[in-house]
Amino acid sequence: MTEREQVKLVRTACPAHCGIDCCGILAHVKGDRIVKLEPADFPDEKDRRICLRGLASLDITYHPDRIKYPMKRVGERGEGKFERISWEEAYEIIISKFKEISEKYGWKSIGWVLGGPGVGTTKFGAYLRLASLTQSTRVSAWGYGDAGLPCGSRVIFGHQFPYMFLFGEFWQRKYPELLMIWGTNPAESMPLQNMRKVLDAKEYGTQIIVVDPRFTVTASKADEYIGLKPGTDSALALGIMNVIFQDNLHDKEFILKHTNGAYLVRTDTG
Repeated sequence: MTEREQVKLVRTACPAHCGIDCCGILAHVKGDRIVKLEPADFPDEKDRRICLRGLASLDITYHPDRIKYPMKRVGERGEGKFERISWEEAYEIIISKFKEISEKYGWKSIGWVLGGPGVGTTKFGAYLRLASLTQSTRVSAWGYGDAGLPCGSRVIFGHQFPYMFLFGEFWQRKYPELLMIWGTNPAESMPLQNMRKVLDAKEYGTQIIVVDPRFTVTASKADEYIGLKPGTDSALALGIMNVIFQDNLHDKEFILKHTNGAYLVRTDTG
């Protein structure tokens, strides 16, 4: 048997931490080790891609410093001294801490946050069940430390993640003429879910503007980069809004129909 024949192809999902979705990949398995990753077949051949994060997942999986077992701190916090313990001992420590906190502050003082790949899979169900059994407070199922984005987006746009629509069905029909990427870096945070759509739009002819204090990888792909000073986002946003309303550039019908900003139009029109 040749070396090539010893390699088995296994269709699976990318383990990279991209959020909600996982891209399909083909893992080249030799013995008990993955030796190569490549994108799996998609209905649209244009989406046969795999990002650097996905490719780097092999380095993470087989890195010699990867933590594979429960580790207990034996020194002072910050000393970096740990010892390996059994899973049974780790579970006992976690349970005892849960009980200690609940007895002192109540179960509602414990919050649960789930992030990373597999949010929409069985891991999500297990998380909800665990929160239910402990009668704890559910904080977030998306892994966001700040709930301002989903809560504000739900009020204004009717959905907690409007960008999912922007980068999804909408662009399958028509690319926008202008796309402003403000305070986010999808080239590194969501390279396949969002950035590939941005690059497709740029190829189509969409003008890309990036607003960010740092000159990020995403900013390097923009037609125009606005490197504002940290903490001045509100001033820039209000300035842009002032020009839009003064010059009557806003779509009043769209605002009234699709957003919670109707009062802006009513105020503007008297």
